[in-house]
Amino acid sequence: MKNLAILTSFFILALATMISCSEDSGTAPSINAGIIVGGETLEGLETMVPIGTQVKYKFEVYPDADLKKIEIWRMQGVGQFTAAPTLWKVFENLDFGNEFIYEEIIDSLAEDLRISIYAEDINGNYNHSQLTIFLDVTRYSITLYDGLTDGTSLTFLDVENGRGLYIANTIADPEAVDFGFAFMEFNENAMASIVSFDEYYKTSAYPMVTSPENNRTLFKRSVNLENELINEPTILHIYERLMTKESVRQAYEEAEEISHELSFSQGAVAPMLLPGSVISFVTQNEKYGVFQVTALDSKNNSMINDQTITLDIIIQK
Repeated sequence: MKNLAILTSFFILALATMISCSEDSGTAPSINAGIIVGGETLEGLETMVPIGTQVKYKFEVYPDADLKKIEIWRMQGVGQFTAAPTLWKVFENLDFGNEFIYEEIIDSLAEDLRISIYAEDINGNYNHSQLTIFLDVTRYSITLYDGLTDGTSLTFLDVENGRGLYIANTIADPEAVDFGFAFMEFNENAMASIVSFDEYYKTSAYPMVTSPENNRTLFKRSVNLENELINEPTILHIYERLMTKESVRQAYEEAEEISHELSFSQGAVAPMLLPGSVISFVTQNEKYGVFQVTALDSKNNSMINDQTITLDIIIQK
């Protein structure tokens, strides 16, 4: 479930009925599509690059009859963060002879991007192609809630896909869950904590989630990153410091083990979180990530489990 196949979900356009070539008389336009990075044309219709990479994409259309219409569609984001498709360019009543070439340079790629072309000739024959350019990390912000007894709180997280989950989701699809938020107001050594799913039952919020098969996430405190954010005025956020999948893994390797006197195993909990805390982690699927606490509402240590925490997250794809 948790793999790149989720990210390559279908590019649903308003022209969904035109997914395959026309059955009208004649031959549909042929389309060559390519992605160029660093002057090199890559193999295939999909690639993955670091944030800030200059990318060029190109479509070449070769019709047997005059072209009636060309449409270029773009869709940014993937998974939970996918925006609606946008009609980017339209070319109609074309007079380009026996070929049409469209290319565009993106100076600094900041979001996952899919680009689709639809080509139709004057006889109604049509074809389409799609290019997909992923960033090698995913970035997003999410707010999690302490576990309400009625099960209506988004307490858990599928961190690779950015999905907040209810307790019911953990029962229906436990493999999707990486960790959860707990505010342990009765434990002054824990308080606001992010807890690996395999040991979340120890928080007493939802004791029924215990299972030896639950995913394990390991946490370390990124003290160096916290200090940079405090002392370096030009670095205000982890997104400005961590730009590649390699830098995210390095952050974990350089982070410090979290010492505590709690009942959790070493690395299974990130306790005593405050705004500005930076935690590195690695999931059961060996995806490295970092989160920064950007907001915490302790509700004056209320006992009705209504506390919230907001995390800005960067994780490897």
